Amino acid sequence: MPPVTNVEEVVAQVDALPPLPAATQRLLVLTSLPPDRADLGEIAKVITHEPALAALALKWVNSPLYGVRVEVRNVHQAVSLMGLRVIRQMVLGFELHNRTSQGLYGYGMSAAAFSEHSLSAATACHLLAERYLPALKDEAFTLGLLHDIGMLLLDPLVKEHRNLFAAAIRGGMTQEAAERELFGIDHCALGAKILQAWNLPEDTAQQIALHHTEVDEETPPLVVLLKVADSLTEIPFAERLGHKPAVDEGACRMLGISVDGLRSLQAHLEASREGAAAIFAG
Repeated sequence: MPPVTNVEEVVAQVDALPPLPAATQRLLVLTSLPPDRADLGEIAKVITHEPALAALALKWVNSPLYGVRVEVRNVHQAVSLMGLRVIRQMVLGFELHNRTSQGLYGYGMSAAAFSEHSLSAATACHLLAERYLPALKDEAFTLGLLHDIGMLLLDPLVKEHRNLFAAAIRGGMTQEAAERELFGIDHCALGAKILQAWNLPEDTAQQIALHHTEVDEETPPLVVLLKVADSLTEIPFAERLGHKPAVDEGACRMLGISVDGLRSLQAHLEASREGAAAIFAG
């Protein structure tokens, strides 16, 4: 089947995306500095001048995730309690939430469903990284949060050609294979290009580009971890429907975890995901 659109036209949409807001760019730079060089006062100042981010920071630090006894009402105090890693995660989550607020209905996902999937993947990545790749747990959360961002640009095309897309899936193609067949590029490669356009870390962009490839000895550890995290997030949905979970057994073997081991992490994942979801709700 020939592509229904020119791949160059699809890729050109990356440049047409609104850039990250200046405050977001500034905060990503400030939170990427080593802790001994980071200026929490400057971070608090930037957040204070962005009412939506300021409100979110206060909501975050006063959530059950922190268990503070006295309500925090000051952004400077919130920043000190949250730390660089959490602030960075908050900023990226806020940006993703805003960019997908209309839903991805070509893919059959409401805004809430996409947000739940992204947060589940992020929290699963972080949970697994704490146990298996502790030095990379911050990068793992970001990777999980943004791994499907390429769907943002492909969604209008999927919606326009929904019958062809659905037929390709029914014919046995994976989602990403159907994307490549119809649009000349999949959401993995497109997601990498979005991260590059936003000047986010090149390692993360390349890991997103690889997240639906078969694992082997050359696969970066965080890509292996993301594939296991995807399996972890799918288990409860599959079991509710009476299906066998589609677990990437090769990735699990490489990470060193069994399917039973994945199930044992479910309660931890659900508690963490619900806590994060409550912060971005409303």
